Amino acid sequence: MEWSASEAAFASLDVGGYNYVWREYENDHKKYPDRIMAGTESFPIEAFENWQQVEKYPWVIGDFVWTGMDYLGESGIGHAYYDKKNPGFIMPWP
Repeated sequence: MEWSASEAAFASLDVGGYNYVWREYENDHKKYPDRIMAGTESFPIEAFENWQQVEKYPWVIGDFVWTGMDYLGESGIGHAYYDKKNPGFIMPWP
């Protein structure tokens, strides 16, 4: 999906959540100067870069760093395969 496909969804939000795409903050602000943005998922290795965006731009209001080690909310995280015939991210259960 192209990044522009999210435009309609963002239009209905008070704060736009950005997962792993802090590099889009400046570009999107140029296109949508009234949009408030927050990092809703980001990698720990990019925490410094993300926080620099929060300090630099008043329209970026925060960042949630992904640090889960034993997370059960998504069935694809942290599982192992014994049967290599049907590997994939989504499991048939949580």
